[in-house]
Amino acid sequence: MKKKNKKGLLKKIQEFFTNIYNKFMELPKKNRIIIILWCVILLFLIIIIVVSNINNSYLSTYTNLEKNLKSAALKYSEDKDLYGINSQKVRLDMEILVESGYLELEDKQEDSCVGYALVYTNNDGEEKSSAYVSCKGYTTKGFSFK
Repeated sequence: MKKKNKKGLLKKIQEFFTNIYNKFMELPKKNRIIIILWCVILLFLIIIIVVSNINNSYLSTYTNLEKNLKSAALKYSEDKDLYGINSQKVRLDMEILVESGYLELEDKQEDSCVGYALVYTNNDGEEKSSAYVSCKGYTTKGFSFK
């Protein structure tokens, strides 16, 4: 009984698409070309949207790492009383922040990323930080191995 239902359903689907194809072929050639062009344009736009979303989620992983690194560095420098003197910047390696429990990394980041944060006091006396990471396939602009 189930096989008959499946065969009947498949037959109806086949008839549906055959009917659409036949009606499409009855249209004047000029109209068919226009419809095909619009379908190609629509498909192209869908591909662009999907690819851009994949790229954004890829980059958000690293921007979140940078954000977490900045926060961890500020907390660490506050707890350890590390302040740059005369607007000097104190460099805190990501490894130190991880080992001391201020920063947690995902397994893939721990294996493939290195980084550091620069902590400094701005002209208004506020403590600020900048984060720099280098991972497989991504590097923060301004990153230096020095």
